[in-house]
Order: sequence, then C-alpha cells, then structure tokens
Amino acid sequence: MIKFPLLVLVLVSSACAQTHPASTSGAVATTHPATMQFRGCAEIQTEVHGLSGITCAGNNTYWAVADNNDKLLKLAIDLADDGSIRSAKVVGELTIADRGDNEGIAFSAGRNSVFVSEETTPSVREYSLVDGRRLRALPTPDVFLHGHTVSNRGFESLTLSPDGKSLWTANEEALTLDGHPPSIVQPIGSTTRVRLLRYKLEASGDAAPAEQFVYQTGRVHDLGGTNGLCDLAALRDGRLLALERSAAEGLMRKATIRTRIFLVDLAGATDVSKPPYDAGIASKDVRQVRKTPLFDALICDADGENLEGLCVGPAFGPRRFAVIGVVDDTDGNLHVSHTRVVAFQLDLHP
Repeated sequence: MIKFPLLVLVLVSSACAQTHPASTSGAVATTHPATMQFRGCAEIQTEVHGLSGITCAGNNTYWAVADNNDKLLKLAIDLADDGSIRSAKVVGELTIADRGDNEGIAFSAGRNSVFVSEETTPSVREYSLVDGRRLRALPTPDVFLHGHTVSNRGFESLTLSPDGKSLWTANEEALTLDGHPPSIVQPIGSTTRVRLLRYKLEASGDAAPAEQFVYQTGRVHDLGGTNGLCDLAALRDGRLLALERSAAEGLMRKATIRTRIFLVDLAGATDVSKPPYDAGIASKDVRQVRKTPLFDALICDADGENLEGLCVGPAFGPRRFAVIGVVDDTDGNLHVSHTRVVAFQLDLHP
C-alpha cells in the first residue's frame, strides 16, 4: 500500500525533472540472461480491494491476498498461448485467522497451505487452505524488530522456491539502522537498500531464518515520491525476480506509478545476517546482489498501475514462463489504479 502526500516539497531544476518515456508495453532492451514482455491487463469483477500478493497453485489456479482484511481470494486465470490473459475471475474465498497488513503470499503444495507476509510486525505466517487456521508464525530476525522496520515499509514480498527449500521475503524500504531517509517523500533519483531474507525450510517442516543479502532499488522516476521492493518471485535455477514500484509526482502535479522488474543473482553477495551487519550496513563494505533490468514502464495506461504482487505461472517451454501480477487499487492519494491482473512473458536465455 502506498502512503505519501501528493504535495512534494522538493525543488530541482527542470532538466533534472524529466520523466522516462511513457510506455504501456515492451521491455528494457537487454542482451544478457533474460528478456521480459508485457502481455496485458484484465480487470477482476470483485468488490474486494487492496490485492497485494499472488501465488500460483497449479494449472490456472491462483491465490491472492489483500492488505486490508482477512481474506484470500481464489482466482482462475486462463492464459492464451502467447501469455496474454483470456479471462480472470474469482472462484472462491477463504477467511484466514489473522486480519492485518498482509502483503505477500506463497503456496506450499506439500502442506496444502500458504505462507503470508505481514508488513507491520513484520512477520511471516502459515495458514491452512482447508479452514484458514494459522499453522505457525516463523521467527523474525531481531534486525527487523525493535522499531528498525519503518512503518508501512516491512515485509511486502514473499515467494517459495520451486524445490520448497527456500522462502524469501524482504523489507520494502531500508531499515532505520541501514539508513532509511528521514522524509517519507524522496527526490528524483533516490534509491534505498533493503535486506533479502531467506528462510531455510527443512523436509521435516521446520523453518528458520538463514542468510540476508543487500538489494539496492532503482531510482525514484519523477520529481518526488517513493521507490521500494514490492515482491519477489523465485525461479527454478535459484535466481529471483524482483518487482519494484516507483510512485511519484511531477512538476505539474501529475501522479504516475512506474513498474520495474529485475532478474536477481545472489552469487557472490555478502551474507549480512551476522555481526557486524546486525548493527547496520550504511558504513560497511558490502557486496550487493546483482540485478539485470528486464522491464521498466507505465503499465496498462498512461499513468501506470500500483502493481504490488508477482508470481511465476505456467511454463510455455523449457525456458519460457508466464509471470502474473495483481494491482492494488488502494494507492493512497494517487488514484490511478484499478483492481487488475496483469501478465508478462519471461524468456530465460541459455
């Protein structure tokens, strides 16, 4: 959920306030490991608002979570051969045990359950898909507690690796001890560094916090606003897709939300889960994860959408996958978003 005032108290020269070219399709040109294409939007006819996370449960079945109630929505999303959306509809609903700022969701086939990330505490909890009862709450590392996580900037993302051994989440913006800015609105070009957190899942069902890695977001794309990490999606080879949202306002008070998706490689990155990094990373030598830009555009229309959730869908070939997202229509004072499902096609190169 986006929360920042529309009045931007930042002054920059007009030369620095230029926006990136608006686009409703296409991908950033790249010659490296992958490419991504936007395949379109489909509105969901539902009275539920605030959809913030989505996970694939096999075939055309998905579960979505909302950030303002205790509901999970069961969706049927039918895709064409080119990855575009033929139809998207709600086919079920489940009430879970906890009402809160639930942001991310990850389906566990072996346990017939979903993990849900809650932003405020922050925490990750597991719920039964049979009756919605809470099965457990995973331990949250101390570095994210004790007031270190900024309000409304906690565990926004969640994804389970295809092998079921790793559950990933992250704070949306930097922790206070990692250098979170004092203002809730940042000027054009601002970035933030967050911590990717891996939970190690054992065959026995036990789960424990493991490594943490530093991820630096892209830049605020217009005069002033925010940019944060909204969701993660795990790939079969151990890499991640990272969804960023840059919500900003220009000189003419026009609000836009820019969607960015990156391919994340963790190889060689510093594990910051141990001392001295538990006291902050601001002044320390840290090797961040490597990011490859895959997509950067205003999706669906000229002012963009508040795309908050992302998951890997069905495969169209050995290296071609559908990627499905959900738009949260509760975008603060921006009023540019509608409850929608969106689709991309991901091609992983040899």
